[in-house]
Amino acid sequence: MAACLAKNSAARPTYLLLRDPNGPAVPDKYLKAPVCAEAAARLPLPSSERKQDADGYLEQSTFARTNCFWYGSTVVAGQRYSDQTPSAAVQWELQRSAGSSDNATQKQRKDFASAAKGKRRDDRPGIGEEAYWDSPGNGEGCSLAVRDGNLSLFVGLGGKEHPAADCEAEAVKVARAALAAMPR
Repeated sequence: MAACLAKNSAARPTYLLLRDPNGPAVPDKYLKAPVCAEAAARLPLPSSERKQDADGYLEQSTFARTNCFWYGSTVVAGQRYSDQTPSAAVQWELQRSAGSSDNATQKQRKDFASAAKGKRRDDRPGIGEEAYWDSPGNGEGCSLAVRDGNLSLFVGLGGKEHPAADCEAEAVKVARAALAAMPR
């Protein structure tokens, strides 16, 4: 809340209290994004399907993003081939308040609320402060978005490795593990 002190005609202090429409400013819950080499082992996804050369990590003063990918395979005429589309993708997007005029948690809350409009919410405990089911991307059976403090997390699962009947339950397990894998 911000306060403004002004003098009225009777020389008595007057205060004007303003509320931030994005909610109260809170300290950053997370300061570092994970790297796939450390986080992937903590996720309930097969290590044999992880494609390390597809992983990505971007670090800036106010922002960090980590992408980890798992690819299934197909056997054709006795030969095993890696699928072209990932069977699992996990992305951590971290906003930091340091070096920015914005509070990172407020920014994530605002951006997440905007992206979640019209989407199906998921209020299960243990998957962050808020979550929603997004439209699945190419090759995905389900796509879960989660916000926890100044972190947004995205889990996309699909292919024969994650059939539609089990996709959402598996995505929730992966999201819980991905939150637990965050460095503190």
